[in-house]
Amino acid sequence: MSFEKVPMTFNKAKEIVASGEVNKLYRSETGLAQYLKFKSELEENGIDMTTNLLVNQLFWVPKTTPLTLPADYVIDNFVHCTDARPFANKNDIIVNPNPFPYYLTDNITHLCVWIKAPMLSDPKSELGDISERDKYLIEEYIHETFVKWLGVAREDIAWFKNWAALQSVKSIPHVHVIVKDLSKEQYEKVVNTSGVPLNYTVLESKLSRL
Repeated sequence: MSFEKVPMTFNKAKEIVASGEVNKLYRSETGLAQYLKFKSELEENGIDMTTNLLVNQLFWVPKTTPLTLPADYVIDNFVHCTDARPFANKNDIIVNPNPFPYYLTDNITHLCVWIKAPMLSDPKSELGDISERDKYLIEEYIHETFVKWLGVAREDIAWFKNWAALQSVKSIPHVHVIVKDLSKEQYEKVVNTSGVPLNYTVLESKLSRL
């Protein structure tokens, strides 16, 4: 017997994220159908999904870039980070709403933080998870941007980076951020900005121990 999916509450989504089993997060039937249709239409038109993202959502490459170009070529030729350290430079970070969010209750906002700097999978992780160092950097960015700058309570935020096996866009590092009760003002303040880049001078002593 199958049951209709219901939207996940913040506590439920946060519990799934905390368990590390992010593959248990799901879209609504309508949301999933829209996502699959979007991917199918791109494929039918010979459009590279990641190239389309770079041109039409992140605006990291010229608008005139043909969407049929392979992402690897576009990234190699047009996407160059100002600073190779994750979250170090505002030119390498963009916060966007997720156009195909998970099935969450209406008081939850699903954002993605995209970065140009590399964030490779930890070779010690069978799932393709990131390193403890990168997790620390993400947490620091979340604190600086969402807690200190926007004024969101830390307990009202959950974040995760998909394992390599779960990523639909593998070549551009991005972090999913789920926020409870984000106001319109807070949303407009952060979306399409870099958030608050990290001050590595302050972090150096802590990073040296990771």
